[in-house]
Amino acid sequence: AHGRAPGRLRLRGPRPLPPAGGGRGPRARGARPPGAMVQAQRGVLLQGDPPVKQYVLYLDEKRKARGQGFVIEDLDASTLLIQPGNEKFLEEKLEEFYEENYFQRPLREGEVSRGAAAKRKRRD
Repeated sequence: AHGRAPGRLRLRGPRPLPPAGGGRGPRARGARPPGAMVQAQRGVLLQGDPPVKQYVLYLDEKRKARGQGFVIEDLDASTLLIQPGNEKFLEEKLEEFYEENYFQRPLREGEVSRGAAAKRKRRD
């Protein structure tokens, strides 16, 4: 079994938006007033380390300029709720981000990278 690369965001199926105030009681910051309606919205949870999350927020800001933003809610330091249907776009962008920003030790003579070996297996 192989482990996930450090910093990778995890996509977790469509989920409804949590209630305002996060269900932490009436004194919580952002708690809704009594009698207010709860609004639910479907989305996909992304969880990962803060630097990668900040990159996703950067991508969202760039797309918002064209009217194509995808972040519904910034839930905490490591979690975002995004609109369904943007997973493929994010997977491609994050793969580029990982290749440019994460260190991989140099290969020794005759050694094949795990990524190259996996690509060869898929082709065979």
